[in-house]
Amino acid sequence: MKDEDIIPGLNYTLDENDKVSAIMTDVQTYVDEMTAAFITGKQDFGKWDDYKKTLDKMGLQSYLEIAQGTYERTQKQK
Repeated sequence: MKDEDIIPGLNYTLDENDKVSAIMTDVQTYVDEMTAAFITGKQDFGKWDDYKKTLDKMGLQSYLEIAQGTYERTQKQK
């Protein structure tokens, strides 16, 4: 693996960190619960689109936008 292929840790601003923490706390809990449900068969994979829609409603896209902006800012500082 090349050094340029390694994604650096993201250094969020205080405001970004607050937003990311709020989003990812709920998202991670939901992902953990649904992962177990899909693996054990308690949740049918036919519900996969509902799973993705729920993640979107929980703010996953906002998290990705913040993370992308933070990554781009980090790359400019190099």
